[in-house]
Amino acid sequence: MSEVLVALEEIDVADKPVLEWLFQYYLYDMSEFAGWPVCDDGRFAYPDGLLSSYWDMPDHHHYFVVSAGEIAGFALVRRKANDDGIWDMGQFFILRKFRGEGAGRAAFVAALRRHQGRWQVRVLTKNRPAYGFWKACIGDISGGAYSEKVGKYDGHDMTFLTFQSMA
Repeated sequence: MSEVLVALEEIDVADKPVLEWLFQYYLYDMSEFAGWPVCDDGRFAYPDGLLSSYWDMPDHHHYFVVSAGEIAGFALVRRKANDDGIWDMGQFFILRKFRGEGAGRAAFVAALRRHQGRWQVRVLTKNRPAYGFWKACIGDISGGAYSEKVGKYDGHDMTFLTFQSMA
């Protein structure tokens, strides 16, 4: 597979509504594995301030993933709660149109280059496609030097993958 060119573009606060709209697609995809219900207005609910924290809190970063000039998804990166020595992929989403073409991997590598150091990626244990993506991607990037453990996060069973970025 040839390398896909993507860019991470910081999301301007004026484009926050675009992120909020894309976040609904993300929640829709995740609802298959998390069982989240649709609200009466047809949207998925998420905690107040979740997205705003990426503008309001230090060490929270918000990017659109852009491929050939088109928004292909987003990457929300932050320092891990209670351990500012670890970067955490808070949320990561690639639109279906761009999946399987290397856009997700290229976007993740771009995030690693911007935020070097120790990393953690969380994935819902039931989300086998995402787990396969992250395990393969992190395995390749880290040369197989990563740890994996299962635990709880916000009441959900998650797999935590931690590694040192070599990107």
